[in-house]
Amino acid sequence: MTGTVRWVDCMKTLVGAHAKTFLEVAPGKVLCGLLKQIDPAQKSLNVEDAASLQKALAELKSLKASA
Repeated sequence: MTGTVRWVDCMKTLVGAHAKTFLEVAPGKVLCGLLKQIDPAQKSLNVEDAASLQKALAELKSLKASA
């Protein structure tokens, strides 16, 4: 690495830009947990396998339908 990761700044910028749902594609839910510490009101989904992908797709579909 040649520089620091500015995770909090990036997430606050996205929240400020009215991002509605955050998707973490990785094993575990570390980034979703960090987002909850920054802003507990934000919706985050995690995809780490086929089952969680199907769950996330269903959730995104329902969010789109209610918008």
